[in-house]
Amino acid sequence: MIQVSDNSDVPTFEQVQKMTPAEARKEYNRIMNVRREKLDSLYGYGTFQKNMENIKPHRCARYMDDFFFGMSNHLDITPLGTWVKCTISSPGNEPPRKYPNSPHFYITDDLKAKMNEKE
Repeated sequence: MIQVSDNSDVPTFEQVQKMTPAEARKEYNRIMNVRREKLDSLYGYGTFQKNMENIKPHRCARYMDDFFFGMSNHLDITPLGTWVKCTISSPGNEPPRKYPNSPHFYITDDLKAKMNEKE
C-alpha cells in the first residue's frame, strides 16, 4: 500500500480531544479528502480508492469485538485470552470464539455505510 509521509494536515491529540463528534467527523472527512488528492495527484486518479478497497480487517478482529462485547455486557475479560491465542495461532487454526454473534463488527460496518451515504 502506498503511504503519504507528510502528516502536517493531521490535528494534534489535544486538538481532537476538544472537538465535538460532529467536528471530529468533519475533520476526518477533510483529512481523508486531502490524502485522496495527494495520492491521486502523485500516482494517478483512482489510486486512493483502489488502495482503500484492498484494506481488510485482521483475521482476529472479531475476537477483539468479542472482548469489547464481553466487557460492555458481562464484565467478562476471558475473550481477551482467546484473542491472544488467535493472534499467535496459524491462519486456519484459530480457537473457537466465545461470543460468535457479537454485534460490534457489523454495527461498525453499518455505521461506515451510513457515514459514506452522508458524504
